[in-house]
Amino acid sequence: MEDKNLDRLNKATQIQPHELSEAIITDATAKAPARNWAAISSVAAAAVLVTALGVGQLTPKAPLIQLSAGTTQPESSLKMGTGAEGATKDMMMRAPIEYQASNALSSNGTNGHVYELKVVGDARSIARRAAEAMNFSGTESYQAEWDSAVIEGKKDENGYPLESVNASGTGTGSWSYWSGSTVFSDEKVVVPVSNASATEQALEIFSATGLEVSASDVRVSRDDYGMSASADLKIDGMQTGLVWSVHWNGEGEIDSAWGHSVELVDRGEFSNVSPVAAVERLSKFGYWSGVSETFYTQVGSKVYSFESAEAVNIDGSELTNGLVYDAKGNAWLVPSYVLSSKDYGFQGSVIALVDGVIELPKESEVMPMDSEVSTR
Repeated sequence: MEDKNLDRLNKATQIQPHELSEAIITDATAKAPARNWAAISSVAAAAVLVTALGVGQLTPKAPLIQLSAGTTQPESSLKMGTGAEGATKDMMMRAPIEYQASNALSSNGTNGHVYELKVVGDARSIARRAAEAMNFSGTESYQAEWDSAVIEGKKDENGYPLESVNASGTGTGSWSYWSGSTVFSDEKVVVPVSNASATEQALEIFSATGLEVSASDVRVSRDDYGMSASADLKIDGMQTGLVWSVHWNGEGEIDSAWGHSVELVDRGEFSNVSPVAAVERLSKFGYWSGVSETFYTQVGSKVYSFESAEAVNIDGSELTNGLVYDAKGNAWLVPSYVLSSKDYGFQGSVIALVDGVIELPKESEVMPMDSEVSTR
């Protein structure tokens, strides 16, 4: 990050930048292989600070995480409607399906690191930093009970803010920006912004709000309503489901953006089940995790219907970082498998950790979402 961005962030957050030396960024266990910390994207005020607290045990004596019975999806995905919420809901409400592990899947277990996500700042400092990145100021309000903050800009003749930032000091420290400049229409729009310009603008906003990535990490997409540029936080090249994104309307103006404010705490390396063993978790309660939205588009999802239980052959698996929340609302990144079928595409993402590392919630703790049962 350039010095001008560091100065600007420090004024907003009062957080001093940290120099990341090898002495600070160390692995959680001496037995673990050397890790490429340079590949870890920055998600703190100035740079990601990775603290190693792991005890070096591949299987802990007591559960490290007591999972929440709530959603496992990133807060910004739920707010912005990226489809991740529907994917998790679909897995929870799906009618019975018999999943079968293909011979193509490995029966060998793996290891993976668990990261606790610590929010950097409170809702007020997060909101101020985001508002400065979006180049606007306004009236701030704060709810201490929920650690949530809102900054509203100038208002129109009806009293509605023309710009606003919402931020949370819990979970992943999520923030979102919205502008009322967009005039919704059924007509297809052509955004007068080049992909290169969109990437450049997005990188500046990402950097100012704590995510350091390169131009090659930014995904630019266009649809009938505008264009967006997004990038994931990555750890050792693996995506995490924590996304920063900027959206432009048909006039070429930024009308929304969102991101997070967290630092990573490495809680150690633990054993994972094999992909074959993970398949049965698709139909078991409590094992789901939230993964990057790119997996839904890469793997795809074909629709099938059935009157009774149907067998689905799982022949694809990929180890990644999955987002889960514990019973206190804290966010964690845990090793997870994305499981797919050649016939039906993406089938779900499940926690890869061996039993004992996490404590699953009770099914009775889950609140029903609606009366519909997916027939996907």
